[in-house]
Order: sequence, then structure tokens, then C-alpha cells
Amino acid sequence: MNRKRMIILVTMDVLLMVELVLAIDYGRQHLDEIAYAFMKVFVPLAFLTVVAARLALRRWAPEDVRDQYQPVGIVGPLGGGRGWKDQGEG
Repeated sequence: MNRKRMIILVTMDVLLMVELVLAIDYGRQHLDEIAYAFMKVFVPLAFLTVVAARLALRRWAPEDVRDQYQPVGIVGPLGGGRGWKDQGEG
């Protein structure tokens, strides 16, 4: 695995654990509404962390690996290839 990708993944994991601990601590301070307090802290931070990690991985991914992770629809690659109407034609 690429060294930069490994650093990004480890950093993302550590950040998610820190965010989880902070959210649990914040929820413990607000026991009357613990679930809301936990979600109010954890969800936005975790969302930002995952989005930033995905963007960083996409930016630093090697060219040969980047093509392997293109989204695929139900009938094949998105944005190209044959559509579902063209499947019967040869």
C-alpha cells in the first residue's frame, strides 16, 4: 500500500476515535439529553473526517489504482459503455 495512503487512513482512524471520545464526554455532561448531545457532536465531525479522508485518498491515489475504484452502476460503468436498452443488441 502507498505510504501516503496508509498515513491518511491511520490519521482518519485516530481522528474518529478522538471524536468518539469527545462526543461520549460531551454526552456525559448532558445526561438529560445524552443521545442528542452525542449525535450533535459526533455526526458532523465524523462526516467531515470521512469526506476529507476520501478527498485526500482520491488526490494522492496512484493513476493505475485510481481507475479501479470508479463507481459502477447496476448494468456497468457509469457515464459510458452500453445502457440497459442496448444490452440485447450485439
